[in-house]
Amino acid sequence: MEMVVGGRDGKVVCYSGGINSPVDVPEVNLLNQKLIASCYPNPVNISSGQTAKIKYATQEDAHIIVQIYNTRGELVKTAFDGIKQKGLHYVEWDGIGENLTALSAGLYYCRVSDGKSSVSLKIVIL
Repeated sequence: MEMVVGGRDGKVVCYSGGINSPVDVPEVNLLNQKLIASCYPNPVNISSGQTAKIKYATQEDAHIIVQIYNTRGELVKTAFDGIKQKGLHYVEWDGIGENLTALSAGLYYCRVSDGKSSVSLKIVIL
């Protein structure tokens, strides 16, 4: 059993095996990170009409690029490329590539970049 606990101070702590089972996972202070990102749902059932909602937050105005890559490292889609103000944003990806065809089921990587740092996510398409 794993448990992730977060507080209002921006700290996230992971416990494995229950609260009384120590694990060597350092605290992550999200307030110190300039860019954070997540994807929901994951896996994404594209054939049933689901879309991947890629959420990201930045602590300052930035030029954001959200790109999707296949397992060979090839760019298959630029989901967003533009300026965003600081705060929480999201982009939806429907599993369609740059050539406007549906991509096959499998593992993809999403890279969210603000020009100074980047976050990588794994996205599974069913």
